[in-house]
Amino acid sequence: MNLMMLKFRFNKKHRNKGFTLLEVLAALAVIAIGLTALFSALSQGTRLASRVEERMIGNWVASNTMTELKALSSWPQVGQKSLDVQMAGRIWYVNQNIKPTEDENIRRIEVNVSLDKSGKYLTASLYSYFLNPKPKLVDDELQFNN
Repeated sequence: MNLMMLKFRFNKKHRNKGFTLLEVLAALAVIAIGLTALFSALSQGTRLASRVEERMIGNWVASNTMTELKALSSWPQVGQKSLDVQMAGRIWYVNQNIKPTEDENIRRIEVNVSLDKSGKYLTASLYSYFLNPKPKLVDDELQFNN
């Protein structure tokens, strides 16, 4: 029976059933290229999701800051003010810039939010106009600049 097994092993039909080394290496190269592309796409998706999260939270910070300014009953003074706000486990640097307009009863408010203290890389910006709660009156009428 040993002789029969030996013949079976070296039979020509069974000799071609495996892959050659070259075929295996080519298959591994194709798989490696595919996995590299997949991991690159996943990495890019993760970075994009992180950036979207930063912008969303930055917009919330800007919106909250603007809402706080509007909730004050006092007329905001012209000038710049910097704040540090904590939200979502991070420190956000907020820069408020209040500017006069041609109409004395309206002020332009800019709120810029950044993750770096220098404010060089803005995460969010929000602009709004505030109407004076106690407008200046001239002869019992609102004064409008034409």
